[in-house]
Amino acid sequence: MDYSTIKALLICFGCSFWGFISCTRNDDEESIAKKTKHQFLSRYISFEEEFRIGESKNRDKYTFAKIVDIKVGLNGDIFVLDEMDLTIKVFDSRGNFKKSIGRKGSGPGEMQLPSGISLDSKGKLLLGDRILNRITIFKENGDFEGTIKLRDFPSFHKIAISTAENFYLTSLHGGWIIHKFNMDGVLRNSFCKAYPDNNLLIQDFFINGVLCVGRNDSVYYFPDGENEIRVFNNAGILIETLVRIGEYTPIKYEKLASGGVQFSFAEGFRHFSFPVSLHIHPRGILISQLGHGDSRSDPRKVVTEIHYIINKASYTISDSLPTIGNIDPNGNVYCFQNYPIPQVIKFSTIVH
Repeated sequence: MDYSTIKALLICFGCSFWGFISCTRNDDEESIAKKTKHQFLSRYISFEEEFRIGESKNRDKYTFAKIVDIKVGLNGDIFVLDEMDLTIKVFDSRGNFKKSIGRKGSGPGEMQLPSGISLDSKGKLLLGDRILNRITIFKENGDFEGTIKLRDFPSFHKIAISTAENFYLTSLHGGWIIHKFNMDGVLRNSFCKAYPDNNLLIQDFFINGVLCVGRNDSVYYFPDGENEIRVFNNAGILIETLVRIGEYTPIKYEKLASGGVQFSFAEGFRHFSFPVSLHIHPRGILISQLGHGDSRSDPRKVVTEIHYIINKASYTISDSLPTIGNIDPNGNVYCFQNYPIPQVIKFSTIVH
């Protein structure tokens, strides 16, 4: 092989190599799952960013308008509910877009004011809608399967599914707040006594709250307007109360002679505080988040606390962790924020 032949081969190899590097670099620049390592460290639990979705400059599939909920499937797929785009975007475990589910409307598989999503053990997706007063069920592949009508349960909030294939929601109905249904939509139980005044305005401000389901179908409920987390067994009986250590903005209300309601903040407080998320970490830690001001998804206004279920100790661990949407069985935490731009962020966690 002469010198000219060797030189030609080297040039071809070099061009191929740099072409490959160039393609790789472009792919990285276009990548949606950015690794801008962000950490939230505490002496109890640490969060380290794995990737985030929502930093693309030229792909609509990877951008969001207003995220309100996240769930993660058994295969690692990430489901993101966008309240303003009125769709559910699905990404794989590495943050790559796969498909969209649902659209605006009132027909089968459509939505108008989505309140939350949840996944059952078979991979079926449940979508709650507060205007249509129904739950829409999608098959594992995203196709529409059916609906569960909830006309008697106004303004219901996010859905929580238990391992026993029941789902729970909060709504003022029959003097109770928490309602348990089977997957056919049959009401099985109602519990957690409502406030004595059934005024709808009070309901919207105070009773929705957030809830999650733990082992043995136990229900953890963090109501609006109170500084405690209530724990119920699978029969709906209150078994304990976890008192939060964070400061909750005291709210007073009084019924006026005209029939209206007057709200007032306690002296020294300017903003309303409200629960934004409640989740159970596989290491036996309950993680709650409290928001301040007018945004449920601005990490600058979210305080995160942990509660050890066994020894009942509670600690504040962060005042800037984004809103938690889901925790998978491996302890990975999926958060979302809408400020300064809507994003989904995956964190790995270490419990100390």
